[in-house]
Parts: sequence; C-alpha cells; structure tokens
Amino acid sequence: MSLMMKKRYESLDERKRTSESMKGLVFSEKHRKNLSIAMTGRNLSNETKLKLSFINKGKRLSDEHKKKIGLSLIGRSTGRKGIPVSLEFKQMMSDRMKGKNHPNFGKHLSVETRRKISEGNKGKKVSDEVRAKLRLVCKGEKSYIYGKKLSEKTKNLIRIARMKQVMPFKDSKPELLIQSKLINEGIVFEKHKRLLGQPDIFIEPNICLFVDGCYWHNCVTCVGNKNYPDFIKFRPFVDNYVNYKLMMDGFIVIRLWEHDIINNNDELLNSLINSINYIKQRDLSIVPVV
Repeated sequence: MSLMMKKRYESLDERKRTSESMKGLVFSEKHRKNLSIAMTGRNLSNETKLKLSFINKGKRLSDEHKKKIGLSLIGRSTGRKGIPVSLEFKQMMSDRMKGKNHPNFGKHLSVETRRKISEGNKGKKVSDEVRAKLRLVCKGEKSYIYGKKLSEKTKNLIRIARMKQVMPFKDSKPELLIQSKLINEGIVFEKHKRLLGQPDIFIEPNICLFVDGCYWHNCVTCVGNKNYPDFIKFRPFVDNYVNYKLMMDGFIVIRLWEHDIINNNDELLNSLINSINYIKQRDLSIVPVV
C-alpha cells in the first residue's frame, strides 16, 4: 500500500500533523498536473464538501492566484453548465453576496475598472423576465432610498450623474436621418449634450435640437387620448419646462416630432438645415420653438 493510501486511515490528529508538515511545500508543475488528473471525475461527498468549505472560509486568494485560475478556465466548461439550479440555492448565493459580504463593499472603483465593467456588459441582452425582476427590486420599501430625505447636495449630484447617462442607449431612426443630413451638409454637431433635458443633437454655439418620439412625448396627433401611463401624459409639461429653462439660459430650442421627420423627410430636413445656417450666420439670441 502506498504512503498516500495509508494516510487515508490515519486518525484526525495524525491528519492534522500531516497537513502541518505539508504546509509551505512547493510542488512542481508536473506534480500538480498529476494531482489534477487524479482528482478529475471524482464526486466528493457532502461531508467532504462541507469540510473543504469550512477550511477555505475567510481565505483570500492573491491577484496572481486569481489570474492563474482565470487563465486555466479559458475555453473550459466549469462543470455546471446546463445544470438547473434550485430557487433555494439561488437565494442562498444571493444572500451570500449582500452587504458587507460583497467583494466590492466599501470600495471605490477606479475609472478604468468601471470602464472595463461597462465594456464587458456591452452587447449583453437582458430578458424581459430579468428586467421585470430588477424593477421590482427597486420598488417601494425595497428601494435603497426609501424613507430617506435627500439633501440638496445629494439631489444635485444625482442630477449631474443623470445628465451623464445617455438615454436611450441607441439613436432612433429619426435621429439617424437628421445626423446623416447634418454630416452631408458639413455641419458639426454633438450628440446627447450634457445639458438640461439632454438634447439629442447640439450645434455650436447654442442650438439644442430635440427629436421627440410620438409615444414617449405624448404626441396628440399620433397618441390622442389613449389610456397611457401617467408619466407619458405628464411628459409635455416636462418638455415645456426644459424649453423654458434652456431659453432663459440663452439656448435656441428646436423640437421635431418623429412622425414629421418620417412623413416629410426631405422637405423638413431641408427646412431644418436652412434654419440652422440662418441662426449660425445671424448669431441669434431669440429662441424659436418649432
């Protein structure tokens, strides 16, 4: 019987002594590979899994170790792909990552790290079911700001952060038509300028162009008196407020409806280009609202 086979029958104290004596030993790559091959396909008992979990509790892997694990898993299945997970197990995993247990708890991520996370999430499609769950998590008492009174400083920071967000993530068809026309005419513009209302197109020195979707901005011609959510019905008041504030700050506001751009494409776009050129030549400070 080999030495390793004998060790299996040792008492708990002897196992501990053996474990202590093995600490600090550095195995060669060949030896590690042999150990890995020997363990492949073995099904550990629940008791063994529990022991391993208890032993590894509180241990933190070094960045080098994490990198090695990541490289070793490239192109390989983790062994759980396609295996259904129970709701109880999902809830347990969720609870383990909450609050102080989360690896990023209390950390301030650098701009580079946030950019990497953003790039990694680009192109990922979220199902309607997941979207519905995310909405429920932030509703009512579950919201992280439920019952809190925000200071003016915090509110201002939230406003600034919201202005940096581009909503929606993709340009609409009418927006793309206008952008294409401006490019052909050699007019330089900026998309989603960080101003109040976040103009869809901004042209120096002070032209704010909004392309209003008929549904989202409650177009009377297209939507009428249909029973839409309250925030859709309230949208015209918000748009008027944005117009007023931008006008007071010296900006020229132009608003175009989606159906006008789609139905009167060439005529409307030519009229828009003439208006922009006239405004730029005259350097107008009067605010026309179309």
